[in-house]
Amino acid sequence: MNTGPYLEATYTNDWAPTSEHDVALGVNLDNPDEIDAPLSVELDPQLALKVEALIDINLQIKELQTRKAVLTDLIQNHMGPAVLATVNGHTRVRWTPVVTKRLDQTAVKKRHPDVYADCTVLTTTRRFTLTGGE
Repeated sequence: MNTGPYLEATYTNDWAPTSEHDVALGVNLDNPDEIDAPLSVELDPQLALKVEALIDINLQIKELQTRKAVLTDLIQNHMGPAVLATVNGHTRVRWTPVVTKRLDQTAVKKRHPDVYADCTVLTTTRRFTLTGGE
C-alpha cells in the first residue's frame, strides 16, 4: 500500500494502533497520540483547482439528492401500501419491504459487558472531507 509522504489523520486518546496498517497511517506505536506524518501539506495551484471542482461536484450531488428525495416521497405517497407501480402497464417502481436482523450492541454491552469487550474490534480509517462550499 502506497500511502505517500503526506498524511492527515486524527486519533482519539482511547485509540491505540495495533497493526502494520496503523503504522502505515503514521501512528507511532510507542505513543499513539503522536502522529509521525505531517498534518498539513500545501497544494499546488493545479490541485487547488481540483479541490474547487470537487467542492462544486459535491454541491451538485447535494442538490440532486434533495431532488431525488422529493420525487421519491411523491411517488411513495402515491403508492401507499402498494409494492409495485406501473407506467403504461409496465412495472417501473418496486417498493418492497425488507426485514433485517441486527445485533443490539447497546443491549449486549449492558447485559454482557465482558462478551462485548472481548468481541470489540478497533479499526483505523481516514475521513476525507472538504472545507468551504459545503
